[in-house]
Amino acid sequence: MERVTNHLRQKISEIPGSNAKRECLALMPARETGKSFFTDENGNYWRMFIFISDHRSYEKVRHTTRLLRVEELSAVFVDACRPARRAPAIDNTGLHNIVRQLEAFHRVIAKDSAGEYPRYQRG
Repeated sequence: MERVTNHLRQKISEIPGSNAKRECLALMPARETGKSFFTDENGNYWRMFIFISDHRSYEKVRHTTRLLRVEELSAVFVDACRPARRAPAIDNTGLHNIVRQLEAFHRVIAKDSAGEYPRYQRG
């Protein structure tokens, strides 16, 4: 949550005329640890956010115009979550190559001299 809100705050602040303090949640750090969450004596996690005054939240949408605005803002949110550049492609020669992994798996099963994996035998 901390990474997302920090990322969105930066993206929102880059929009001319925006007000990131009012348009994005801001986590309050815990006094003792400085982390964005607090763990109580029962192992429950808690987070606090800076209060945004003069705002409204809705549990039910009663007007179509509000629903359309939510859709519009959701599209802005999704767009803001996209990374600025593409992550490098996964190397398909090793761990992420399922064909190679299955071939290795079948080699191990074929050499099963102790008979530990009878249900995986082909045929």
